[in-house]
Amino acid sequence: MATQDPLQAIREKSAQSSAPPQPPVAAPQSQAAPASAQPADSNVPEDNGTSGKKISLQKSYSRLNESLSHMNDNLGIPRTFSVPFSESGTADHIESVGRASASAGGMGSNIILTHHHSGGRGWGTPDGASIGFPSSKLRDAIIPKGNEDAPKAIAAANHLVNEVELLLPNGKKNPAVLSAKSKLKIIGANSGAGMTAFDLTVSLLQLTAPIIQEAGKAHQTYKHGGIHPKVTAPLQEPEETEEEQHGR
Repeated sequence: MATQDPLQAIREKSAQSSAPPQPPVAAPQSQAAPASAQPADSNVPEDNGTSGKKISLQKSYSRLNESLSHMNDNLGIPRTFSVPFSESGTADHIESVGRASASAGGMGSNIILTHHHSGGRGWGTPDGASIGFPSSKLRDAIIPKGNEDAPKAIAAANHLVNEVELLLPNGKKNPAVLSAKSKLKIIGANSGAGMTAFDLTVSLLQLTAPIIQEAGKAHQTYKHGGIHPKVTAPLQEPEETEEEQHGR
């Protein structure tokens, strides 16, 4: 069943609000705007601390999902299921999530968030879970003004976008990065207040999906060691020695 684009709903609500209208997102200019030109009511946190630090998109995406899970939990939205990670591997976990989702109305009736616990052992360990939240309950829950969890989720999405920007060649001009940042400005204008939990959850997941795809495509153009395949010879099987030939 088709649903209204959450970002479009935000724009329409903003247009009807008595608050001063938000300025339209300007097309990228050849000259960077001064810092003072940023709208005063934009609550997307500055995040320049990724430069020079080790970047892990897996951890950042996990942190975004964990932030959204905490927000929905604290809004009183009941979980339809929670499937812990296991030592047996990803395939078994996906199968377990599929069974749990089917017993809770199917994928279309739930929003699934998957993440490792921030205080756990991290990626590749069973310290985490895939959690289902009922879409109907998420649509009924309105994020109140002053909610502390929504800004944390927005900040986690912003951190992920900035990390991808640093990783991509010419990331500051990448269309997917520019689009994600523009949408974050709209969402962050009121720190998520007045949005439904469904709209904020889906919006943050949707705006980060294209930049993760961009990072994946960029990663595929490099061989191990960061050497571009266009400047390296194709890998070839080593020739057998005379002893190996006689030993067959």
